[in-house]
Amino acid sequence: MDKINVLIVDDHPLMRDALRDAVETEDALQVIGEAINGSQAVQMAADLKPDVILMDLYMPVMDGIEATREILRTNPDAKVLIITSSGEDKKVSAAVRAGAMGYLLKDASRDQILYGLKQVAQGKRFIPPEIGEKLARILYAEKEELITLTPREQEVLTLVGDGFSNSEIALSLCLSEATVRVHISNMLGKLELKNRSQVVAYAQKNKF
Repeated sequence: MDKINVLIVDDHPLMRDALRDAVETEDALQVIGEAINGSQAVQMAADLKPDVILMDLYMPVMDGIEATREILRTNPDAKVLIITSSGEDKKVSAAVRAGAMGYLLKDASRDQILYGLKQVAQGKRFIPPEIGEKLARILYAEKEELITLTPREQEVLTLVGDGFSNSEIALSLCLSEATVRVHISNMLGKLELKNRSQVVAYAQKNKF
């Protein structure tokens, strides 16, 4: 049986060492690379094609959330398991929105980390109970948040998610390009997104 290849991403050497030691106690898993920041993780994920990426959130150059988005943009089949010291709601929400399949805290047990890696490698989501409660609140809040989008903004969001350019959206909805840009700007603020690529990912994830 082939081993599950894991890429570890963390800027702290001691944490990388601890995670590598934990992973390598399990015969079914092996570490094939270690990245020290999100930018390096994006490149190594493209080069090594790991089965699972064990990703920290707080790193220099590019954080774990942005790295997750970029990795999934180029390879939608990539599987990311977040492991971090932060359990705050906004970070859990951001990781879920970015496309992470699991979320663990760094004080998780070795067995929990290994089990999470195996679950995510199989394409299953892994959220421990203490994070699951936060996720339930987040999903409810996001559902309520969608109500704040006007019908026109939802139409624009759908077309952005389908890959339409601003000019194509304007033509389709009989709007000016300037008006389309205003709608997109409003959506960025309401949905707490940073750029168009995140809007596309959000629209596709929520099936607009």
